[in-house]
Amino acid sequence: MTRPSSPPIVGRDRELDLLADLRTSAARGEGSVLLLSGDGGVGKTRLVRELARLSKESGWQVMYGRAYALETAIALGRRGFRRIE
Repeated sequence: MTRPSSPPIVGRDRELDLLADLRTSAARGEGSVLLLSGDGGVGKTRLVRELARLSKESGWQVMYGRAYALETAIALGRRGFRRIE
């Protein structure tokens, strides 16, 4: 069964441009850290998924991890991430 694609992302051009700039800097060996925070339902996950999709299309290997408020004292470690296929 084919997984339905996400609808186009709207109104996030500035944020996607910033993320693309950070990705370009990383490709040059200039590392950085980005903290993406906000209230529930404002589109944080959707924004990151769009970045992951665009990055995969550009040949990047994408890994995805997440943590929940109840897990703040637990380090993610290797098992906290999964490769996006």
